[in-house]
Amino acid sequence: MIGPGVIVKSGVRIKDSVIFGHTIINDSAYVESSIIGWKCKIGKWVRLDSNSILGEDVTISDEVHIASQTIILPNVTIKNSTKPGTTILC
Repeated sequence: MIGPGVIVKSGVRIKDSVIFGHTIINDSAYVESSIIGWKCKIGKWVRLDSNSILGEDVTISDEVHIASQTIILPNVTIKNSTKPGTTILC
């Protein structure tokens, strides 16, 4: 499901995921079996693995790997890759 106002740029692959409104997914990102909240910004070449959840207004920098079962709470900027099962509060 892709919500209203979502921008999906060139080469993006989305599989079995929910993308809430006004999110931007930049070039060549890959999103699998995940939930992305409102007003998120996903950088170029980001990989978001299965069962990950992003809260509202989360920014993922370019070329970051978000491992499976990662939970990121709202209003956070992620600049480094995560390990499976990570929860990021701030």
